[in-house]
Amino acid sequence: REPFWLPVLFAMPLALIQFVHTTLKESRKLIPELCGGVALGAIAPCVLIAGGWGVRPALFVWVILAVRTVTAVIYIRNKLRAARGVDFSKAQVLWVHLAGMVLLGSLAFYSEIPWLTAIGFLCLCFHVLWGISQKEHAVKPRDIGIEEMLWGILNSFFIVAGYWLRRGAL
Repeated sequence: REPFWLPVLFAMPLALIQFVHTTLKESRKLIPELCGGVALGAIAPCVLIAGGWGVRPALFVWVILAVRTVTAVIYIRNKLRAARGVDFSKAQVLWVHLAGMVLLGSLAFYSEIPWLTAIGFLCLCFHVLWGISQKEHAVKPRDIGIEEMLWGILNSFFIVAGYWLRRGAL
C-alpha cells in the first residue's frame, strides 16, 4: 500500500510559507497566495493514493492543480488590478499561461496525464487571452471571482473526463 500522506509531506514547506506570511499579515502577497493554493491541492493526491492510485499518477494530478492554481492567481490578481485602473502585466499573465501549457502539453505528450486535461487548460488559455484583450472597465471583484470559479469548474470536468476516459472509471 502506498503512503497516502506523502503529498502532505511535500506540501508542508509551502503551507509553512503561507502560514508565516499570514502571521505577518502579508497573506495577500503573491508568494503566500501561490504557496497556500498549491499546498491545499495536496489533498487531491492524498485522496487518490488512499483510494488505490499509485503515488506517481496522483502527484501528476497535483501538478495539474498546481498549474491551474498558479495561473489563476496570476490572472485574477492582474484582472483585479486592471479593474481598479492600476497598472497590470499582460505579459506576466501570458508567460505564466504559456509555461503552464508547455508543462501540461509535455506531460500529456509523454502520457503522464490525459490529453483532455491539456485541452481543458488550452480552453482556459483562450479565455485568458480574450479576458486580457478586452477594454478595461470597472468590474466588481465578485463578478471576476464568479466567472473564474465557473471556468475552474469547467476545467475540472475536463480533468475528470480525461481520467475517466483513460482509466475507464475513477
